[in-house]
Amino acid sequence: MLKIIQNILILTITTVTFVGCNSQTSLQEYLIEKRDNDKFINVDLPVSLLKIDSLNLDVHQKSALESLRKVNVLALQIDKGGKDLYGTEKEKIKQILKDGDYHELVRFGSNQKGASVSYYGDETAVDEVVFFGNDNEKGLVLLRVLGDDMNPAYVAQLLSSIQGVDQDNQGFESLMSLMK
Repeated sequence: MLKIIQNILILTITTVTFVGCNSQTSLQEYLIEKRDNDKFINVDLPVSLLKIDSLNLDVHQKSALESLRKVNVLALQIDKGGKDLYGTEKEKIKQILKDGDYHELVRFGSNQKGASVSYYGDETAVDEVVFFGNDNEKGLVLLRVLGDDMNPAYVAQLLSSIQGVDQDNQGFESLMSLMK
């Protein structure tokens, strides 16, 4: 009987050790890791900086805006010294999105350039939306929108209304400079 208990205990400890040693990198860990790398452009924007609240929003769009917290942007430009990193970083991001708990909404493009939109959370209460775009000549961009129980339909309405935002404000100016 003591031998059985000892074997069960050893098996339990071994299982906990293997489960606890998860080598899979999360998107958050990846963003933090790249924060100190000068070849990457890394910007964290609170939603308030974008000054979207100045728009005439309906109830659903206001609800979507209130559910947003922060936007993380990570970019690697090939012409700014990122050519040697581009291929490996592109594959790392793809693997993180594939292995994590992200659900892909859409993917489009070719071998030369492409983009995908994924989300983390429940279909009706999304906590994170991730846009990943890559271009073999320009580089890559990773845009992560964090929120609390975001309703995808309301967020889509909000994004369509953002087209009317004054693009001279500082938040949009920062985002647009990454895309040049």
